[in-house]
Amino acid sequence: MDQATNTGGVNDVCLDARGVRERYGGRPDMWLWRLLESDRDFPRPLVIRRKRYWLLSELLGWEEKRRRVNATAR
Repeated sequence: MDQATNTGGVNDVCLDARGVRERYGGRPDMWLWRLLESDRDFPRPLVIRRKRYWLLSELLGWEEKRRRVNATAR
């Protein structure tokens, strides 16, 4: 389920756990749990009524940071 939100005047999209897993190739639930436990840079979810949502802008930032780290490691 995607929902639009307004953060600081910029429209952003919230992805639920299913949306996040689909974004990264249809990964299983356990993948997301392990990522949250092991990667301190992975965005923390917003919790609304006991459901977790991630801001797409934060996920894009995390992806870009990973790209830069991987590029410099080569």
